[in-house]
Amino acid sequence: MVNNRLSVQAGKRWEERKKLILSADFRLSDNTDAKDARIERARKDYSYFVETYFPHLCTDSDTHQVIKCAPFQIEAARYLKLHRNARVVHA
Repeated sequence: MVNNRLSVQAGKRWEERKKLILSADFRLSDNTDAKDARIERARKDYSYFVETYFPHLCTDSDTHQVIKCAPFQIEAARYLKLHRNARVVHA
């Protein structure tokens, strides 16, 4: 009974997080050269990728300052990029 309740709560948290992630506005206004440079940099620099494409996930709601990725987040992204079959869920 407790496990089912925890599973339901985790599922609700997952759905809420998914909605937040999908709420991003990806209409970035730049020319083709700038766009290509932005994409190339984002593929190499995980912190830049997060700040550029998911600012709503890394901006402090009180101060409106960008919160930089922690080293463990960058390492996790690097690991997942190298191990495409890996699956990770953090609750």
